[in-house]
Amino acid sequence: LISVDTKVYVFEGVIDFFSFYIIFSFLQNYAHHLSTFTPEIIVGLSSIPLFFVLYAFLPFNVIYVFIPIYYAVFKIAHYDWLTLNNLLLSYLIVNISGLVASSISNTLFHTKLYDWKNMIVTSVFEILMLSTLGIYMKKIDNSKLWDRSTQFFLVVVQIIFQTILYFFTVLAHHYGMFDTFINGVLIFVIIEFLIMLGLFIYLNLRSRQRYESKLEKQHLDNLQTYTKQLEQNQLKLRKFKHDYKNILLSITELAKEGDNEGLILYLSKLKLYSDSELQQHTDDYQDIQNIKDTHVKSLLLNKFFTMEQSQIHYHFECKTPINQINLNIIDIVRLLSILLDNAIEEAGESSEKNIDILIYKNVDNTTEITLTNTVAHSASNINQLIKIGFSSKSNHSGLGLSIVEDLKQKYPNLFIHFSSNNYQFTTQIIIN
Repeated sequence: LISVDTKVYVFEGVIDFFSFYIIFSFLQNYAHHLSTFTPEIIVGLSSIPLFFVLYAFLPFNVIYVFIPIYYAVFKIAHYDWLTLNNLLLSYLIVNISGLVASSISNTLFHTKLYDWKNMIVTSVFEILMLSTLGIYMKKIDNSKLWDRSTQFFLVVVQIIFQTILYFFTVLAHHYGMFDTFINGVLIFVIIEFLIMLGLFIYLNLRSRQRYESKLEKQHLDNLQTYTKQLEQNQLKLRKFKHDYKNILLSITELAKEGDNEGLILYLSKLKLYSDSELQQHTDDYQDIQNIKDTHVKSLLLNKFFTMEQSQIHYHFECKTPINQINLNIIDIVRLLSILLDNAIEEAGESSEKNIDILIYKNVDNTTEITLTNTVAHSASNINQLIKIGFSSKSNHSGLGLSIVEDLKQKYPNLFIHFSSNNYQFTTQIIIN
């Protein structure tokens, strides 16, 4: 049985608490694309006094108390199942790193007293493992593809594993054999973590497949709408051709009679009739054939239809074939979707309601995409205009801009530049 110095015990508990909260804040920021840790920091700092009180009097790890408290607080702030997953995962990570560090410390120091020397070595190993894990997690994709059922399932699995681990640890402490069975506890936790990791990989792959299936379905729906639009325009064209001879005959008769005023009036009416019967929808996106990727083409068609329904005037130009874009297809679709949605929303609130889209492939295989839309308010400060465009809407909450920034960091070959001129906002994308 190992004796523990009381001061060491309290200090180690403080380190575990802060480690837990730093990991949780990191996971929250990464999963929800928050620009700062402000909500987590406020709640975390305000709970420190409560932590010390509970830690001094409760016979078990007080982090178990803080998990439901934190979740209740963030639930009020409209966080979701992912928040509870992050809370549970944060504690699991702290547990694993602590057990691994304790096992290493026990191997190095064969002593019956857990003093400052053991605690410092344990803390150093724990910090190293947490730092390594943090660097690794920055490189993996976040949970943007998880659906609610996946998140709920992971919550249930984590609660079961955490409960088993808790009772296993309590029994080991109760019978005074924790130091003897620490390696067994460690093996159990590692197996538990590997199972969790396997579930995470499986569920993430399944969610990604669902997302790709959703893209394919949307692609088919958009092409069906596009085909229907072409059929309607073709029908109008056939109808116009059917009346073409009669129209020419009427013009000829007016010309023979020398009725110039009548001829001019007739031609003006003919122009109005042509404009109403032969709308230039197909001309607006006839260059869409140069977009060879079906997902990007489908997205553009979908946004064109949205612009038409919103009565936004738009011009699309792509004179060179775009066979390949050097980004992951899911990421380029997300990027364009965010920027186009923002442009549609801003243009819809402006007086001119205009959007111009230009896509061009350079000789060096660089793809350039320029998106210009009118805005309701002119701003001399471009950062202010970006913040307004991406963050002022209640359903955005700054998420769009954060995702764009994440993609810029993820791809060194991606360059995005924002600019404004009077009542126009321009986004330039260059992909090398």
